[in-house]
Amino acid sequence: MLFDLLKWDGILIYHAYNVDLIQSLNPTLEGKKVEVIDLNVKAYKKQSPFGSVLIFVLGVLVGIALSYMYLQLNPPPKETPPPSPMAEIPKEKPQKQEEPPPVNEEQKLLSDLETISPIIYIVNEDKYSDSTIDLLNQIHPFAVVVKPSPGNIDKDKYLNLLQTIRDKVKSNVSDLPLLAMDLDFHFLQSLPEFQELPKLADFNTSTDTQKIVGAGNLYAQKIREWGISMLFGPMIEIYVAGRAPETERGNYIGDTTEAIQWVGLSFSQGIWQGKVIPVIKSFPSKTLAVKKEVNGKVCFALEVDKAEENMNQAISQLATWLFPFSEAVHQNLPALLVSHVSIPLLDDENPYLPASVSQKIIYGLIRGKWGYKGVIIADDIAEYPLEGTATYADVALQMTGVGIDLICSSLGDVNEMAKMVQIIEQNVSKEAKEERCMRLAQLFSAVRPLPKKEKQETTPPTEATLIAQQTQTPVPSTETMNPPTVEAPPSAATETTPAPNQETPATPTESTPTPAATTETSPAPGQETPATPAESTPTPAATTETTPAENTSSPTATTPINTTPPKETTVAQD
Repeated sequence: MLFDLLKWDGILIYHAYNVDLIQSLNPTLEGKKVEVIDLNVKAYKKQSPFGSVLIFVLGVLVGIALSYMYLQLNPPPKETPPPSPMAEIPKEKPQKQEEPPPVNEEQKLLSDLETISPIIYIVNEDKYSDSTIDLLNQIHPFAVVVKPSPGNIDKDKYLNLLQTIRDKVKSNVSDLPLLAMDLDFHFLQSLPEFQELPKLADFNTSTDTQKIVGAGNLYAQKIREWGISMLFGPMIEIYVAGRAPETERGNYIGDTTEAIQWVGLSFSQGIWQGKVIPVIKSFPSKTLAVKKEVNGKVCFALEVDKAEENMNQAISQLATWLFPFSEAVHQNLPALLVSHVSIPLLDDENPYLPASVSQKIIYGLIRGKWGYKGVIIADDIAEYPLEGTATYADVALQMTGVGIDLICSSLGDVNEMAKMVQIIEQNVSKEAKEERCMRLAQLFSAVRPLPKKEKQETTPPTEATLIAQQTQTPVPSTETMNPPTVEAPPSAATETTPAPNQETPATPTESTPTPAATTETSPAPGQETPATPAESTPTPAATTETTPAENTSSPTATTPINTTPPKETTVAQD
């Protein structure tokens, strides 16, 4: 066959270009008709099966390499696994943003008062200078007392000084420092606006208390127009002939406890009713004190007559002198001024220790026995009799330690005043400071000036009371300074307690029975006062209990004397 003939190295070539040649090569084809066919047959060399496999493997590797490079350049996003099925949480409703709680004005006032020093600074008009303003701005006092120049009555100059202090003295508390003045009737009644007002000399125990209260209210309203919120007065000390000069008789309200309670305390309540703080002065009694020299130091003492001979009589005498102050305390008057006068009968351990630094008198008698809740103010520290190497800063620290709330000072040395304030603030306890701020906040809130656009003042009530009911900003205190109701002046019944190791004498005098307290009402404005028949009404017996202090250092261990003022003549009420 043709295929068997044409072989060359395994390659078969069929190309019929020369039939004759083919026939010569294959004799069997001679004589036969051979058709010429253009046949191109390509014979390929037979490939090895391993080559195909190798090519396939290489292709796979190349594909894998290209895929790896692509994935490195463009990584696919990570798939987050589906969360596990959980209970459906209800959607929370959008809550409104809570508004901040309103500012507590009471707490803010207490906090602000902690930045105020417990000082009442005294400014004398004739000694005022620009350095005075610098001193006031450095010590931040609670109040400033402005005293007019003695013998030189110039109202415009005085009012300009008040305005200057009000404008230039800065404080963290609005309306502080309070402006104050002495209740000087000679100065006030020399001014035209006060000349038409009634005078204390016009009143007596037969005067309707409503008229006296109204007079005090009128004085307060006039003074408040000047921007003054505190009055040092009235002086409720008893006039005792032989103890005080006769020429000063006009400076006293009276020489009996009835007159002082009926006139002096009623006038004080009228001032308090007019939103001005009356500071009752001066406990125990500056005018009845005698000057003494003890251990080379000059001091003033309230000494009774013949204490060694008759102790009961001495106790009764002291009780009479102290009775106006105890009655002022019992009527809840807001502030009491304590002088640097000692009371030897009440402190046998330190008989000549001034009352302003006596723990037995401040804590034992005033705060303890009398239960006073008001503000206790110490008299001008510049008048305190220093002893040895003691400084005024040491004395001020003693005063705050025994319970004094505010200290008056006329010291002009700014460094000494700054040192005094610093020592007080560094050594007073937190509890004592909080108690002081409570009392000051209560006092301040009761007379805080109204806004300038509101210049209305409260009018006296129609019902006669010794202290008007106050409408004041509530303060964080369980007690408020509410005025007491009206009472008739007491007829002091003697009830003495003998001194230790002394027999009790027989007392034939019986105490006067106490009638029910009566309330007098005043007519409405524009009506006349109905006439009332004069009656002789027995007055209630008011007792003042004081007790000689024992040798104790704790205020709770002090036991005051238990006694009452001596019996005096009862004045009939017309």
